[in-house]
Amino acid sequence: MPVELKVPSVGESITEVQLGDWLKKPGELARADEGLVVIETDKVTTELPAPSAGTVARILKKKGEKAVIGEVIQQSDFEFYDDETYRGYSSAMRDAAVQLRDAVQKGDYESARAGVGSLKKSCDACHGDYRS
Repeated sequence: MPVELKVPSVGESITEVQLGDWLKKPGELARADEGLVVIETDKVTTELPAPSAGTVARILKKKGEKAVIGEVIQQSDFEFYDDETYRGYSSAMRDAAVQLRDAVQKGDYESARAGVGSLKKSCDACHGDYRS
């Protein structure tokens, strides 16, 4: 069964992190709770541990890239990770989530509703193509 590494909440007001060095490369074994990647914010720098023992299969975000809280940054054995259509859906969902977050922070609820609509549309399209 695939194991996902998601960006955890690292503080009340922090909504995204920047990825630092990957401490394990694809194909390497990681023990449960062993550091896999360094994440950085303006308030904290910390290592994300492996949720379980296993082999690192694919890294979805590179050093220097930003990721939002809850975003999957490493996943094992996911068959569509390099499919361009899937990656397009993934980018659209992330963009809609960021739009929604920004609108809520500004108190712009009309834009927030539009962000929710964009997110749902992207999710529905992806699920229609990739779920059986």
